[in-house]
Amino acid sequence: MSRIAYVNGRYVPHRHAHVHIEDRGYQFADGVYEVFAVHRGRLIGEKGHMARLDHSLGALRIAWPMSPRALAVVVREVARRNRVENGLVYLQITRGVARRDHAFPKNVDSALVVTARSSPPLDKRALRHGAGVITIPDIRWKRRDIKSTSLLPNVLTKKGELVTRNAGYSILNGITRLAVLEAAAEAGVGFKERPFSVAEAKQAKEAFVTSSTSHVKAVTSIDGRSVGNGHVGELTSRILDLYVDFIEGAGGPRNPGPWN
Repeated sequence: MSRIAYVNGRYVPHRHAHVHIEDRGYQFADGVYEVFAVHRGRLIGEKGHMARLDHSLGALRIAWPMSPRALAVVVREVARRNRVENGLVYLQITRGVARRDHAFPKNVDSALVVTARSSPPLDKRALRHGAGVITIPDIRWKRRDIKSTSLLPNVLTKKGELVTRNAGYSILNGITRLAVLEAAAEAGVGFKERPFSVAEAKQAKEAFVTSSTSHVKAVTSIDGRSVGNGHVGELTSRILDLYVDFIEGAGGPRNPGPWN
């Protein structure tokens, strides 16, 4: 079956999906996106994704391309047309098509693209194997010497205690992160939101990362140095169990109703 995409009001075959050359997402990275996880036919964290999308659009002063309720219908319809039982739905909204100029254009409609693809079902046993990670300096906003198309700045000019950075400008407030914190709170697992250093992370007894694609995945090493004993820890394993129970029990009905 050929993949189906939604592009600015039309469902089209993926291979025929196109946007204008002067779309500001292409010219300036002047847009936002969300990635919805689909688990057993359910959109996970739909309200959280829509709320974060509203925050992102508001921060960039980009208009919704349609009402949130209508957009939720489109997201689920793209998943349905692509027969995604387990996988991802990718949504991107840009400021739209206009003559190339840094200043916000007037009287321009926002552009919307939604795609979906299947992926293997969540495998708890594979997630328990963990993964090594490395640290590198975050210099994405500091390489002024590179003539990059990412011009958005120009346009806008632990064991026993779960520790996560405060949700703010320093991290992306992940929807999976929020689900994990909610599941942890319901189960009585305490957590603190505060800054921590790489050095502190390396001293932790265990660590894990969260995302719509990785779910809850243990970090077993940082920069080649083992975290704890180098294996998936007890708390991480428990959090994974809580998260899976949460999304399967509280993820909402199959093909849930529109977001509101």
